[in-house]
Amino acid sequence: MIGLNGGLLGTQRTTTTSAGGGVWTANEQVLLRRSNTWPRTDDPYGANVSLLLHMDGSNGGTAFTDSSSSPSTLTANGNAQISTAQSKFGGASGLFDGTGDYVVIPSNSKFDFGSSDMTIEFWFRSTQSTSNAALLGREWGGTNVGGWVIQLNGNGSGPLTVYWADYSTSNVFLQGSGSGHRDGNWHHLAWTKNGTVHTLWLDGASISSATTSTSFASVSKDLTIGNDLTFGSGARCFNGNLDELRITKGICRYATAFTPSSAAFPNP
Repeated sequence: MIGLNGGLLGTQRTTTTSAGGGVWTANEQVLLRRSNTWPRTDDPYGANVSLLLHMDGSNGGTAFTDSSSSPSTLTANGNAQISTAQSKFGGASGLFDGTGDYVVIPSNSKFDFGSSDMTIEFWFRSTQSTSNAALLGREWGGTNVGGWVIQLNGNGSGPLTVYWADYSTSNVFLQGSGSGHRDGNWHHLAWTKNGTVHTLWLDGASISSATTSTSFASVSKDLTIGNDLTFGSGARCFNGNLDELRITKGICRYATAFTPSSAAFPNP
C-alpha cells in the first residue's frame, strides 16, 4: 500500500540488505526508478527460501541446481533429466518418465517446518492417468510416522492430494477434485500453512483447506521429487514435467486467491 509520503506502508525496511522488506521512502523510490530497479524484482523473503529449482540446463543433463542461498546437492536417479522440449520458464524443465525416475535432496533442518508458516509451490505438466504419482514429498512412512507427500491420487478421478502422517490415521490431509490438471498444460500448485490453516491451491484458487494445530515432525528424511521412496523406487512414479519448484520456510506467501507469477522465481 502506498503511504502519503510515497513510501510503502509496513514495517521498517531492513537497510542492511537490498532484499529487505518494509517502508521505502519517496527518495529511495526515485533512485530505484532511475536505475530501472523499481518496482523491485527481488524476493523479499529470499532468506526464507529453503529450496529453489529452476530446472534449467542442457537438454538431457542430469544436474538439478538449487539456487537458494543455502543450496543443497541434488542427485538424479533413473532417467530423471533436464529437457528443453517443455518449460514454463527458462527454456527447460525437469522430465520424469514414470518408470523409476526421481531426484533426491538430502535431509536438512531447513525442511523442518515445525509450527511455522510455510509455502511449497511448483509448476507441473502431465497427461498421466489415474495412477498414483508422487510429485514431491518427504518420506512419510505411513500412519503417525511423520513426513508428507503431494501427489496425483489414483483414486476416482485422480485428484491432487496431500498426505500428512502427522495429521490423522487416515493420512489424507488435503484433497481437491477432478482430473482437469492432467490435461498436458502447465499448472501452478501450492500448499501453504498460515497459522493453523493449511490450503492447497491450483492455479491460484483454493481447492482444499483444513485447520489443525498439529506441528510438522522433524523426521530426518530426504526430500524426493517425482517418486515416493516410502513404497520403493518403482512405485508412485510421476510421468511429466516439473518447473520452478520453491519451498519457503516461515512464510505463507498466499493467504487469498492469487495470480501465479508470470516469470521465473527470483533468486535470493
